[in-house]
Parts: sequence; C-alpha cells; structure tokens
Amino acid sequence: MHLIMRASIFIFLLSLLALAHASAATDQDLGAEFVVLRPGPVQDADIGDFKPSKDWLALVQKNGHWALIPTTVTISDENISSSHSRAIALLHYRGLDPGSVESPDMNFSRRQALFNIYRNGRPSTLPRILKLKFRDQDYRIEIDAKTGDISLKSGAISTVLDRERDDGSLIWAGDLNRDGKLDLIFSSGDEKNSTTCLFLSNEADKDKLVNKIGCQFYSG
Repeated sequence: MHLIMRASIFIFLLSLLALAHASAATDQDLGAEFVVLRPGPVQDADIGDFKPSKDWLALVQKNGHWALIPTTVTISDENISSSHSRAIALLHYRGLDPGSVESPDMNFSRRQALFNIYRNGRPSTLPRILKLKFRDQDYRIEIDAKTGDISLKSGAISTVLDRERDDGSLIWAGDLNRDGKLDLIFSSGDEKNSTTCLFLSNEADKDKLVNKIGCQFYSG
C-alpha cells in the first residue's frame, strides 16, 4: 500500500514538473515571437491576444545617427505604433539598452527596405547578393536561387538566416548590442507568409555570425 502511494506521489510530482516545463517553454516561445515589431498595419490573427509590456525600445535615426530610445508601444485597430512615430523597428530583448548604436553608412528608411534580394532574380535590376561593410569587415547576404536559402556571409563563415524563401529585405544593420559585431533586422517571405526577425551577434555560436532571436509573423 505504501509503495503504491509513494509511486502515485512520484508520478504526480513528475507531472507537475512536466507541466511547469511546458508552460515555461510556451511563454518563452510566445515571447520570442514579439522581440521585434515593425510599426504599421498588422492583422489581428497575427498578433492574437499579445499586449506589449513596458521597456520597449524604438530604433530611430536622430541627428544623423541611430539610437535605441525608450518608447511605449500600442496595438489597436490592426495597427502597431509607438510614441516615436519615425521608428524603423520596435525591440524588446534583454541586453539591448537605450543609447546610440553604430550602423553602416546606409540610408535605411521605415517606408521601404533599402535592399531587396529575390530568388530567380526578380526584378532583373536587383542582384541576389547584398554587400555591406561594418567596422572594416566585409559582409554579404545571398539567396540561393535553387533552394531559397538566405545566408549572411563574411570570409569563410556562413550563417543561414532563413530557408526556402522567395525574397528577403534588409530592414536594418548595425551594432544593437554594442559588441562591435554586425546585428540585423531582416525580413523574408514567400507567397503565403513573411517574417521580420531580429538577429544578434553576441548570441551566435562560435562558427556562426548571428543567431535568430525572434520574429514577427505576417500571414498572407
């Protein structure tokens, strides 16, 4: 009898631990979906019941320089906005602090991505390779016309940003976490859906350039 009771208690405790682990994983997954938001229209189905918490940062250009500035984020009437109307992106992630951030000399704009890369080369005037330079290090972003894999490369190091996509857009590049290495905000998509993702260098493995931190999803 005692053995049965002990076994029942043990199984009950294991169930509680499993439930707590699943709940924590779910919270982490949900949070990762919204470490980055792009201001503008959004479908309710893509946001769900998400409500922005405090401590968001707006990525804005101020006096010719880029900076992360504390902001309040609002989602209403299928639109994402903040207290900084000129923000190119809204970020919420540990390790990102207010203040100036370095960026390559590129004319990033909220209205339109500076560069687009397309599978199969459409339109024909745009290449499948984007080149940029940051802190005397050369980087390039390429899309494989056959597989649709999009990669960030520097020297012999290559990191896949996304797979099986039709196009990609560089929203912003620079040093968000101030570790001296390149970080990205990058969008990619196909006919059915697209994503805008935050990639940070200090979270990357030794053989990688960046690691995907989280994304905002858009359904077709």
